[in-house]
Amino acid sequence: MIATYLFLKRNKLSFALIVVLDFIYRNPGCLIEEIARAMRSTRTPVWNKVHFLRAKGLVESELYPYGNDCRRRAMHATEQGRKVMRKYYNLI
Repeated sequence: MIATYLFLKRNKLSFALIVVLDFIYRNPGCLIEEIARAMRSTRTPVWNKVHFLRAKGLVESELYPYGNDCRRRAMHATEQGRKVMRKYYNLI
């Protein structure tokens, strides 16, 4: 438990951010709507968390390849994001 707390503090992440990063890591190409549904939340708070993760270089997004709505973005963990998740999994 203490190791997890120290890991989050060292990486300047909250548990909610790890949950979002974990979902993206396990579901590459997912949409904000899918993350929100899994977290039983709305799109806005999830988008804020994804935006923070993108700023830290842990997540990247690309245009959703299906459909013609240019506002939809598919989320992927970057190499740095995958590295953080692998370290986190080793702690738990």
